Amino acid sequence: MKKLEIERRFLVKEYNADFLKTHCKKTVFIKQGYFELPDPNRTFRIRIADSDKSSITIKTGRGLNGLVRDEDRHKVDLSLGKSLMAICHHCLEKQRLKIDGWEINFYEKPLKGIITAEKEMDSHDEKIQLPPWILGAVEVTGSLTDLHLARLASELRGTGIPLNLNYLEMPSNRGLRIALLGSPSSGKDGVM
Repeated sequence: MKKLEIERRFLVKEYNADFLKTHCKKTVFIKQGYFELPDPNRTFRIRIADSDKSSITIKTGRGLNGLVRDEDRHKVDLSLGKSLMAICHHCLEKQRLKIDGWEINFYEKPLKGIITAEKEMDSHDEKIQLPPWILGAVEVTGSLTDLHLARLASELRGTGIPLNLNYLEMPSNRGLRIALLGSPSSGKDGVM
């Protein structure tokens, strides 16, 4: 099913755990795998939810700084989903809670400690306000996706290296910096 996805995403720093415990009735366990594609504006994802539902999703575009993307999702047979998951390049696992139109994701090892909150909207200029049970968050729409997190999980898995959450905050005004290194007269100025 093709649709236009308009979504804002936040990295949650602090939340009211008691509120979520009393107001969330259902948790969905999700395993997602990603395949590397040559087009940076397109992702191919396999998802298995609660070990019994499987789907593939292709997302395209990074319009309005990642806020608007085309999403093409299809249910697939669970055995096909498991076969694709077994050969994907990067994967992650998370627990998802839904409350008041928000999807709250609690990531599993090696991403334990990362929490994101996502809100789908009807239009790109819709005003959004964090709910009162999110006590602190940083917007990461367009700068931190589940593909980024799945790649990070692939790098960390099995290393024992602790996750440093401070590296996930990406200031929106951070510019690209490129350093050219080489011995004298090796052609650095010519490359620039």
